[in-house]
Amino acid sequence: QAVRAESIRQRQLVRASVVVDCRGLSTSTLYNIGIIKQVVAIGPPNYPEVTKSVAIINAPWIFTTLWGIISPFLPAHTKTKVQILGGNFMDVIRGRFW
Repeated sequence: QAVRAESIRQRQLVRASVVVDCRGLSTSTLYNIGIIKQVVAIGPPNYPEVTKSVAIINAPWIFTTLWGIISPFLPAHTKTKVQILGGNFMDVIRGRFW
């Protein structure tokens, strides 16, 4: 809602950069994957092209492996928005977002 309000105020589309912290993510998280999918599915139909970029930080090795399997099936413009980073992420975040 904040992005939509700012877009209206500026009279142009404002896009958001998203940082997802995966610290503490474990295999037990997979038990809740259905809920996670529902939450994630809210954005694209309601806020198309609002996401400028996504940085996934503190990503465990399994996440990087899964991304390697899934990403070839995604559109190129979606893949270019996503950056997966481990624990040493601050320099990349500063350079990309600030």
